[in-house]
Amino acid sequence: MPRSPSGPALLASGRVPARARPRAAGSPLFPGESPSDRVLRVVRAWLEEGRTGAGERLPSENAIARELSVARGTVRAALRRLQLDGLVESRPKQGWFRARARRGLVSDTVVFLTHLSKEPDPTDRSGWMQAVESGAAEEARRSGLDVFMANAERLSELGAEELLAGRPVGVIVSHQVAETERGLRLLAGLAERGLRVVVNCGGPGLEAFDRVVFDHESGARELARFLFERGRRRVLRVWSAPPSTYWLRERDRGYERACSESGVKPLPAVLVRDCTPCDSSREEALELRARHIAGFLVEQMLSRHPPDALMLTTDPEVFPAARACRLFGKRVPEDVELVGYDNVWSDTPGRELEPTLPAATIDKHNREAGRLLTRLLLDRAAGKLPPSPQQVVVGPELVKVRAT
Repeated sequence: MPRSPSGPALLASGRVPARARPRAAGSPLFPGESPSDRVLRVVRAWLEEGRTGAGERLPSENAIARELSVARGTVRAALRRLQLDGLVESRPKQGWFRARARRGLVSDTVVFLTHLSKEPDPTDRSGWMQAVESGAAEEARRSGLDVFMANAERLSELGAEELLAGRPVGVIVSHQVAETERGLRLLAGLAERGLRVVVNCGGPGLEAFDRVVFDHESGARELARFLFERGRRRVLRVWSAPPSTYWLRERDRGYERACSESGVKPLPAVLVRDCTPCDSSREEALELRARHIAGFLVEQMLSRHPPDALMLTTDPEVFPAARACRLFGKRVPEDVELVGYDNVWSDTPGRELEPTLPAATIDKHNREAGRLLTRLLLDRAAGKLPPSPQQVVVGPELVKVRAT
């Protein structure tokens, strides 16, 4: 892409590049933005787009002030903040220049902010969430970059400052981090520093970032349709996550959509609260969980029209749920069919304790999602993407597990 005039030519024109111009103050896009923040945003976007090469002169403080309708002192303060970030430099009696490229220890590094405490296994191809990190790290290394895994819960503010001051290629944030209030504050800080950020989360408050998200609505729709096609008409959702969780709301929409398309009356979802961990390999823990789930199903299972299928939050829920059904005298799968999610049933700890398998599950393709996170970040760094945040959706795959 041809570059716009920069250096002396741009200085002579007295104009900030057109693509870097801000919207009018108080516009809906940037409500409440201060003049200093407006200067920071515009100049960062301008530098990000490569409109001034390394070592080339920026427009004068007066030119930027006129273009953005701010005071010269505001421009100078903003440029000094950018100088601290290593993006621009001041030369006596010459003005401001884009900083020359400097290669630090992390300049060829992709930083992963995650909840994990260990390096992801490069051979991991499962549906567990660590496969996302594995795929992202694999793609980064394939592109000749180093990888730095940072546990967001343990990363101190000082440590983050020291790491990010080295200007890594960018930061990839896992959904477990992005879904927390602390994670959202951390993301806001990264954006303020002008760092490239890609997030593996479709939750609210993240629309300003490049994202790779899973299509949970289509996944739940496919599972419900699978059960309807098998003659099941009373399909009960049994959720073990907070109802406010964004991906659970998406699954609810998918279920309701499938019901509408198939002419099936939807049943209210059952929320199982305060469950013990679902990956226990101990017999007593599995039995305890089964009885815990059964306590939330009494009304449905003992009604005149009990459910004939259960949709579970994830595959490990299938095993205690099967035992819970048998506590009510139900045969699985003859009386009640079970479907899971995530396609992790084959390597769930404790599976050997319960012979029941899900009739079907959803593979979210976590490893491929990880690769897409890194590709999206590298495309952003290479200037291949439009300025607006991009969202890549990873489609689900229905996997039929139990032989029919």
